[in-house]
Amino acid sequence: MPKVTSIRLPDELVDRLDRIARSLDHSRGWVIRQALARYAEEQETHVSAIHSAIDELEASSPLAHAHHKVIAALERMIEDAVEHDPEPN
Repeated sequence: MPKVTSIRLPDELVDRLDRIARSLDHSRGWVIRQALARYAEEQETHVSAIHSAIDELEASSPLAHAHHKVIAALERMIEDAVEHDPEPN
């Protein structure tokens, strides 16, 4: 079932969307859904490519693997420090 989502848009953008919708004989909502679907697909493609490149780099580079281990160790140290902080924020 579709979910309702509200956003605030500048008047100029709404006017542009309305002009596009009229020219395509569709609703403003249809135009927005099409635009968001295309944007989401593009971003998913970019994110997937980035993750693939990182995985490839880590698989081929001992230095990248070492860097990953250092970052993981630092993250654990930060988590431990936060857990043992006597003054919670």
